[in-house]
Amino acid sequence: MKIIFHTGIGLLLVVMQTTALPALGLSGFCYDLLIPFVIHLGRTFSLRLGFPLALGLGLLCDSLSAGAFGIYTTAYFWTLMLVFWLLTFLHARSSLIWPFIVAIGVLLENGVILAASVLAQRAPAMLAPAIHLVLMQFILAVFTGPLILRFFRWLGQRFTAAPRPGVARDES
Repeated sequence: MKIIFHTGIGLLLVVMQTTALPALGLSGFCYDLLIPFVIHLGRTFSLRLGFPLALGLGLLCDSLSAGAFGIYTTAYFWTLMLVFWLLTFLHARSSLIWPFIVAIGVLLENGVILAASVLAQRAPAMLAPAIHLVLMQFILAVFTGPLILRFFRWLGQRFTAAPRPGVARDES
């Protein structure tokens, strides 16, 4: 049930990111909303369960974007690996570090996009505006990342929690 719920949330975020944000004019300003979601997947699921979900979302975003194929899949993969590394080796359970993890995930994704642009030989033309945009997205990620992570955790606890034993469910 948790996997189905988180798949639905991921699909909703993809739809929101590809339709609602551009319609509101926020697509260039706002960072990729799936970065905090991938971080949430890394905190919630094991690698065996989180990796296929992050991979599927990355492939979906790659197929919907007009960029080079593999950018989102690569960014989500390395973000997920960073989360598992932090949890496994550094035992980083403190809530103080997670705003910076979201910001590092945003930087990682923008680095992958810039590397793809360098390989396509389009980097010099887009480097100056990109620095300003990446800085704005980084600052926004530091401040909004913890709120989004808490929201995902609340959603997961609220809608996938098992009923307590001895508590009757209202069937109406």
